[in-house]
Amino acid sequence: MMKYPARKDPYTGEMFVPGRRNQRFASKETKNAWHNQRAIALADEKRAVNKVLEKNRKILASLLGDQASVETTLLDLERQGFRFNYLTHTRRHEEKVWRYIYGIRYLIEGKSKIIIEKTHA
Repeated sequence: MMKYPARKDPYTGEMFVPGRRNQRFASKETKNAWHNQRAIALADEKRAVNKVLEKNRKILASLLGDQASVETTLLDLERQGFRFNYLTHTRRHEEKVWRYIYGIRYLIEGKSKIIIEKTHA
C-alpha cells in the first residue's frame, strides 16, 4: 500500500493520512457534512432570490389582472417594492429588450413608461 503525505480535512481541519491520492476528507461523514453544508447555503441563497422574484411576479400580475397588457410607470412599480435587478431572463425583440419574470414580461420605454404583458395563456 502506497503512503501519501498527511493532509488537512477541509471540513474539520484535522490532519489525516489519505488512503488514496485524491482523498480530500478524513472520512465519509466529514465529506457528507461538508457537501451538505454547501447544499444548505446554496438552497438558502436560492430561497432569498426566489422570494424577491415571486414578489416581483405578484406585483406585475396584480397590475395585469385579467388583461393581456397594461402600462404603468417606473415610479409606481418602485412604490410597490418592485426590484428591477431581479428577473429570470431577457430577450431582444425588434431592437427592444424585454425583461421576464417567469410568465410575465415588461419593457421599459423612455425614462418612466413600463409596458407589462403576459407571455402565455
